[in-house]
Amino acid sequence: MTGYIIRRIGQGILFIILVSIGIFSMIRLTPGDPAQIMAGVQATPEAIERIREEMGLDKPFWVQYGTWAKRALHGDLGVSAETKTPVSKELRKRFAATMELTAVAMLFGTIAGVLAGIIAAVYRNSFFDYASMFIAVFGLSVPVFWLGLLLLLIFGLFIPVFPLGGRVPGSMDIVHITGFYAIDTLVQGDFENFMVVIKYLFLPAITLGTIPAALIARMTRSGMLEVLQADYIRTARSKGLPERSVIFKHALRNALLPIVTVIGLNFAILLAGAVLTETIFSWPGMARYIVRAVGVRDYPVIQGGILVIAIMVLIVNTLIDILYCIIDPRIVY
Repeated sequence: MTGYIIRRIGQGILFIILVSIGIFSMIRLTPGDPAQIMAGVQATPEAIERIREEMGLDKPFWVQYGTWAKRALHGDLGVSAETKTPVSKELRKRFAATMELTAVAMLFGTIAGVLAGIIAAVYRNSFFDYASMFIAVFGLSVPVFWLGLLLLLIFGLFIPVFPLGGRVPGSMDIVHITGFYAIDTLVQGDFENFMVVIKYLFLPAITLGTIPAALIARMTRSGMLEVLQADYIRTARSKGLPERSVIFKHALRNALLPIVTVIGLNFAILLAGAVLTETIFSWPGMARYIVRAVGVRDYPVIQGGILVIAIMVLIVNTLIDILYCIIDPRIVY
């Protein structure tokens, strides 16, 4: 296990280096002069050159990358060319918002997908099976932006049950402990504000978690169908074990490995897919911040934001590998 951990750390460091080089290279290969964009159309050549020097764009590529990588190792991702504020500080403020939305969406997708898949497998070729798989296919087919706008139209305007956007009301006062508003309000015992936070989370989390729910449902159904035909399941039933115990204790656990893999992969998809969701629901997260930076060619924000997302994906994949050992003790690294 020690050798595996050392190997994973080495692979993770190599992955981050390659990702950082890729980000740094691709941004600079895109057409257009960021100094010109930042200065404006009517800027003088002197003003453009001054901005270029401030951003370090007048230096060779390898010098620019070395300077940025050295600062990034110390947690300094540079200063936003647009707002003149530290990128690390801005990402820190938005990190909790994106992670909270992603976590709730993944929780919804996992619970809904696993339950739908189990029902479809247990009641194979029944109405429940066809209905579950129809909903799963529908969830995979519907674009995120269309579903988000549809939910806003129905539950925000026609039936005004949920707010139209934002993370919390502007007048709401929350004592920041973790940055995750749902956890912070629960820890303080503020259940009234907790329900307000959940209301603001509900529509964007449903929108973001629909595709993962559909994928998990289909994977759970196929895994459960295979496991339910195994000999040890027939043995368990012949011993008179309750059907609930057979399904959840014996069948589901042995079908979990591919499901956990899908959950880990979808976490990365959710972080990337949060761009549209955060834009539609005016969610103050990292994805929306990075998209705005792309529009104005704000190099430090783009580089720092994508690097943080890459690190989060790496951490989640490592946790998934560890979870494999917990689910199936036969797996040894």
